[in-house]
Amino acid sequence: MKKILLALLFMPPLAISADFSTPEAAIKSLESAYSSKDMKKILEARDFEAEAKLMLMGINPDLAKDPEMLKQTEEVLLLGSKQEIESNIPDFSDLKCELKEKKVLENGVVQFNEICQFPDKGYSEQLVHAYKGSRGWRFISYVPTNK
Repeated sequence: MKKILLALLFMPPLAISADFSTPEAAIKSLESAYSSKDMKKILEARDFEAEAKLMLMGINPDLAKDPEMLKQTEEVLLLGSKQEIESNIPDFSDLKCELKEKKVLENGVVQFNEICQFPDKGYSEQLVHAYKGSRGWRFISYVPTNK
Protein backbone atom coordinates (compact mmCIF):
# COMPACT_ATOMS: atom_id res chain seq x y z
CA MET A 1 0.00 0.00 0.00
CA LYS A 2 2.87 2.40 0.84
CA LYS A 3 4.43 1.79 -2.58
CA ILE A 4 1.19 2.70 -4.33
CA LEU A 5 0.84 5.92 -2.34
CA LEU A 6 4.45 6.87 -3.03
CA ALA A 7 3.98 6.16 -6.73
CA LEU A 8 0.89 8.40 -6.80
CA LEU A 9 2.74 11.20 -5.02
CA PHE A 10 5.55 11.24 -7.56
CA MET A 11 3.50 10.77 -10.72
CA PRO A 12 3.56 13.67 -13.15
CA PRO A 13 0.25 15.56 -13.25
CA LEU A 14 -2.19 14.16 -15.77
CA ALA A 15 -3.18 16.39 -18.62
CA ILE A 16 -6.69 17.62 -18.08
CA SER A 17 -8.77 16.85 -21.11
CA ALA A 18 -10.77 19.65 -22.63
CA ASP A 19 -14.45 19.83 -21.73
CA PHE A 20 -16.79 21.76 -23.97
CA SER A 21 -20.08 20.60 -22.44
CA THR A 22 -20.90 23.89 -20.69
CA PRO A 23 -19.85 27.52 -21.09
CA GLU A 24 -18.01 27.36 -17.76
CA ALA A 25 -16.10 24.23 -18.79
CA ALA A 26 -15.17 25.80 -22.14
CA ILE A 27 -13.59 28.81 -20.45
CA LYS A 28 -11.73 26.60 -17.97
CA SER A 29 -10.52 24.42 -20.87
CA LEU A 30 -9.04 27.48 -22.57
CA GLU A 31 -7.26 28.49 -19.36
CA SER A 32 -5.91 24.96 -18.96
CA ALA A 33 -4.66 25.03 -22.56
CA TYR A 34 -2.89 28.35 -21.92
CA SER A 35 -1.23 26.91 -18.80
CA SER A 36 0.03 23.93 -20.80
CA LYS A 37 1.24 26.31 -23.55
CA ASP A 38 -0.28 23.99 -26.14
CA MET A 39 -1.16 26.04 -29.23
CA LYS A 40 -3.32 23.27 -30.70
CA LYS A 41 -5.42 23.04 -27.52
CA ILE A 42 -5.64 26.81 -27.21
CA LEU A 43 -7.04 27.11 -30.74
CA GLU A 44 -9.36 24.13 -30.20
CA ALA A 45 -10.89 25.94 -27.23
CA ARG A 46 -11.89 28.90 -29.44
CA ASP A 47 -14.66 29.18 -32.03
CA PHE A 48 -13.38 31.51 -34.74
CA GLU A 49 -16.29 30.71 -37.06
CA ALA A 50 -18.75 31.92 -34.41
CA GLU A 51 -16.61 34.97 -33.69
CA ALA A 52 -16.56 35.86 -37.39
CA LYS A 53 -20.30 35.37 -37.79
CA LEU A 54 -21.17 37.42 -34.69
CA MET A 55 -18.75 40.17 -35.72
CA LEU A 56 -20.19 40.38 -39.22
CA MET A 57 -23.75 40.32 -37.89
CA GLY A 58 -22.87 43.37 -35.80
CA ILE A 59 -21.52 45.18 -38.85
CA ASN A 60 -24.12 44.12 -41.39
CA PRO A 61 -26.30 40.95 -41.11
CA ASP A 62 -26.03 40.38 -44.87
CA LEU A 63 -22.25 40.00 -44.57
CA ALA A 64 -22.74 37.15 -42.09
CA LYS A 65 -24.72 35.26 -44.76
CA ASP A 66 -21.90 35.47 -47.32
CA PRO A 67 -19.87 32.22 -47.02
CA GLU A 68 -16.75 33.73 -48.60
CA MET A 69 -16.80 36.80 -46.34
CA LEU A 70 -17.43 34.56 -43.32
CA LYS A 71 -14.48 32.30 -44.21
CA GLN A 72 -12.12 35.24 -44.83
CA THR A 73 -13.08 36.86 -41.54
CA GLU A 74 -12.60 33.57 -39.69
CA GLU A 75 -9.12 33.19 -41.20
CA VAL A 76 -8.13 36.75 -40.24
CA LEU A 77 -9.31 36.20 -36.65
CA LEU A 78 -7.46 32.88 -36.44
CA LEU A 79 -4.22 34.36 -37.82
CA GLY A 80 -4.41 37.37 -35.51
CA SER A 81 -5.00 35.15 -32.50
CA LYS A 82 -2.10 32.84 -33.41
CA GLN A 83 0.26 35.82 -33.65
CA GLU A 84 -0.96 37.26 -30.35
CA ILE A 85 -0.69 33.90 -28.55
CA GLU A 86 2.79 33.16 -29.94
CA SER A 87 4.08 36.50 -28.67
CA ASN A 88 2.60 36.17 -25.18
CA ILE A 89 0.90 33.02 -23.90
CA PRO A 90 -0.83 33.84 -20.62
CA ASP A 91 -0.13 31.40 -17.79
CA PHE A 92 -3.11 30.52 -15.62
CA SER A 93 -1.33 27.81 -13.61
CA ASP A 94 -0.78 29.99 -10.51
CA LEU A 95 -4.07 31.85 -10.73
CA LYS A 96 -7.27 31.07 -8.89
CA CYS A 97 -10.09 32.14 -11.19
CA GLU A 98 -13.79 32.21 -10.51
CA LEU A 99 -16.65 32.83 -12.92
CA LYS A 100 -19.45 35.01 -11.56
CA GLU A 101 -22.54 36.82 -12.79
CA LYS A 102 -23.52 34.49 -15.65
CA LYS A 103 -25.63 36.37 -18.18
CA VAL A 104 -27.09 35.26 -21.53
CA LEU A 105 -26.63 37.95 -24.15
CA GLU A 106 -27.93 38.34 -27.69
CA ASN A 107 -27.43 35.45 -30.13
CA GLY A 108 -26.96 32.94 -27.29
CA VAL A 109 -23.62 34.34 -26.14
CA VAL A 110 -22.98 33.65 -22.45
CA GLN A 111 -21.02 36.23 -20.49
CA PHE A 112 -19.28 35.88 -17.14
CA ASN A 113 -17.41 38.27 -14.92
CA GLU A 114 -14.18 36.39 -14.25
CA ILE A 115 -12.17 37.29 -11.17
CA CYS A 116 -8.63 35.90 -10.96
CA GLN A 117 -6.44 36.09 -7.88
CA PHE A 118 -2.66 36.14 -8.33
CA PRO A 119 -0.22 34.45 -5.94
CA ASP A 120 0.69 37.90 -4.51
CA LYS A 121 -3.03 38.37 -3.61
CA GLY A 122 -3.58 40.91 -6.37
CA TYR A 123 -6.49 40.26 -8.68
CA SER A 124 -7.88 40.99 -12.11
CA GLU A 125 -11.43 41.18 -13.31
CA GLN A 126 -12.64 40.84 -16.90
CA LEU A 127 -15.65 39.84 -18.93
CA VAL A 128 -15.31 36.52 -20.75
CA HIS A 129 -17.68 34.95 -23.27
CA ALA A 130 -18.67 31.52 -24.54
CA TYR A 131 -20.86 30.36 -27.40
CA LYS A 132 -22.36 27.01 -28.33
CA GLY A 133 -21.59 26.25 -31.94
CA SER A 134 -21.39 23.06 -33.99
CA ARG A 135 -18.47 21.75 -31.86
CA GLY A 136 -20.07 22.47 -28.48
CA TRP A 137 -19.32 25.36 -26.16
CA ARG A 138 -16.18 27.36 -26.91
CA PHE A 139 -14.58 30.57 -25.70
CA ILE A 140 -15.12 33.54 -28.01
CA SER A 141 -13.79 37.07 -28.11
CA TYR A 142 -16.94 39.05 -28.32
CA VAL A 143 -17.97 42.65 -28.20
CA PRO A 144 -21.75 43.02 -27.82
CA THR A 145 -23.48 45.25 -30.31
CA ASN A 146 -24.85 48.54 -29.06
CA LYS A 147 -28.55 48.63 -29.69
